[in-house]
Amino acid sequence: MSVDPEAARTGKRAAQIARCIEAEIVRRGWPIGASLGSEAALQQRYGASRSVLREAVRLVEHHQVARMRRGPNGGLIVCAPDAGPATRAVVIYLEYRGTTLDDLLDARLVLEPLAAALAAEQIDEAGIERLRAVLSAEQQRPGLPAARDEFHVALAQQSKNPVLQLFIEVSMRLTRRFALSSRTDSATEALEALDRLHDDHSGIAAAVTAGDSARAKALSERHVQAVTAWLQQHRRGDRSGRARPRQVRRLDPEAPRGKLAEVLAAAIADDIAASGWQVDAVFGTEAALLERYRVSRAVLREAVRLLEYHTIAHMRRGPAAGWSSPGPRRRPASTPSRCTCSTASRAAKT
Repeated sequence: MSVDPEAARTGKRAAQIARCIEAEIVRRGWPIGASLGSEAALQQRYGASRSVLREAVRLVEHHQVARMRRGPNGGLIVCAPDAGPATRAVVIYLEYRGTTLDDLLDARLVLEPLAAALAAEQIDEAGIERLRAVLSAEQQRPGLPAARDEFHVALAQQSKNPVLQLFIEVSMRLTRRFALSSRTDSATEALEALDRLHDDHSGIAAAVTAGDSARAKALSERHVQAVTAWLQQHRRGDRSGRARPRQVRRLDPEAPRGKLAEVLAAAIADDIAASGWQVDAVFGTEAALLERYRVSRAVLREAVRLLEYHTIAHMRRGPAAGWSSPGPRRRPASTPSRCTCSTASRAAKT
């Protein structure tokens, strides 16, 4: 895929402006609902063309820290941040680093008992209702592992510790990937395992709502150890215990372009991880990627910009156009034009 050098400069400048906008929001104390200025005012402030500024705004919107509102009272409006993009970036980085099942569960054994103990000390009536609602959802959706993941995220929220919340959500996303690639002898065995999870969660929730910090911590430790034993027993395929990314998702061609580009970027990142994250390996030409993902050229190129921003992939010029993987901390090559799948060395910074 041939890349215009001017387009590459535009992308780099847009990323710089996006970081400046995000830094300004932080300096101003994250004034949700406030306008940072109209498109014209922002162009003047940053000395950028309309196309560069709009590219920067798309990156800021991707991080869900601000959105452009059109109309006479429009402007770039500060939003409440969402942990989703940061969580996805950390998951990608950990997958690249070859995080194993043992690595993951060792970390969970530290994080989750602490979160349970803090939740028992901090929980309020709203938090109690939240845990009860999650437990009820587990019973209503007995065959869905994702409903079980939600309990751990909800419990971390009750700890009132945002660092624990973020990293427990990351750990649950990784755990789900291991769980989806595990094997069971029968559907009955899988359902029985989910029932045991629900029983464990109910016990932890009871200790938390009773304010019994020591018991909540002990039950959480026991639960993580049980999950560890089950996943190790039912590990499939790769003996290294590395996560196996989920299958490529179906893309909705009717989705808004920006949203579709984000979903596509996540799908491509999963495919890169599934391919073993081979440094400097060509991932595909533009034509091949358009055929594989069945999206428009505009959507694909916007997804590429998101991947480049997180240094997951970048484009290199040359006759063998496509994506390849340059390895950690290496700058994108300036002459060859293939789409390279870079490592996620910067992803954890997002």
